[in-house]
Amino acid sequence: MDINRLNEFLVLTKCLNYSKAASQLYLTQPVLSRHIHDLEHQVGASLLIRNTHKVELTPIGKLFAEESEQIIRTYNKSMERIRAATAVANGVLHIGFLEAAVKPFFKNFIVEFSNEHPQISLELQSYDLEELLTAFNEDQLDIAFATHVDDTYFPGLMSRHILRDKLYVVTHSSSPLKLQKSISIQALSDLPAIMLSKEKNAIAYDFHKNLFKKYNAQLNVVKEVRNVENALFSVSLNKGFFIVPEHLLYLVSEQVALELADDECYINVNLLWKKDNPNPATSIFEKDFLKFMRKA
Repeated sequence: MDINRLNEFLVLTKCLNYSKAASQLYLTQPVLSRHIHDLEHQVGASLLIRNTHKVELTPIGKLFAEESEQIIRTYNKSMERIRAATAVANGVLHIGFLEAAVKPFFKNFIVEFSNEHPQISLELQSYDLEELLTAFNEDQLDIAFATHVDDTYFPGLMSRHILRDKLYVVTHSSSPLKLQKSISIQALSDLPAIMLSKEKNAIAYDFHKNLFKKYNAQLNVVKEVRNVENALFSVSLNKGFFIVPEHLLYLVSEQVALELADDECYINVNLLWKKDNPNPATSIFEKDFLKFMRKA
């Protein structure tokens, strides 16, 4: 039985709401529903009663939740011991990052850290945001650099704010908006918007949706795309506007970029790790990085 499915089930038992649980787990609601159905098939019994008003645990579901908690506690303790022993023996630190977001400082710090700690081998891997958080949640990474995510996302997550990245609106060169130096979210209300797809980029999608809601503006999504390159291509075809953080402005060529003027139109870049991570190199990396940023 997949330990991740047990964890998903426990999160759902605490929320008793598929939508909230899926959001916490960085899954879509249909995917979470399918996983719970598969779990019930393996158990051979219904674990939850779900109707239009509420979600409840069945008697078997309550028993299964208690046993799952014990299984996960035992599993986590065992994995902590194994990872700690491996880290001490091999001195390996697994680091995930969003390449463009950390470009201003990452290379210099990695060189400095490696010179200071030659006994620690760094395994570096660049991801898209959703892939990075999945790898981080599944303990494939010891530490990560990510946007949009801080220590409010799930229990045990630790974070350090690194920098704030301004948001810009990218529009077609023929758009009347190009005459402005900056623009507000309210001014974008009801204008055609291009968004990264909710299926592949749920965190970014929800962030922009909530940003428009905060400023009482209507987000009119006319097209969802898989990545930033596809979004900018759609802008070049005059299909709508697209919002990007400052660290991605280097991708903008013939389009026009306008800074968003509202106070909260930015994203944070954070350093993330789990409080219970047993790898001793994690705390060394975190402390050295903070010293590096203070010097920068």
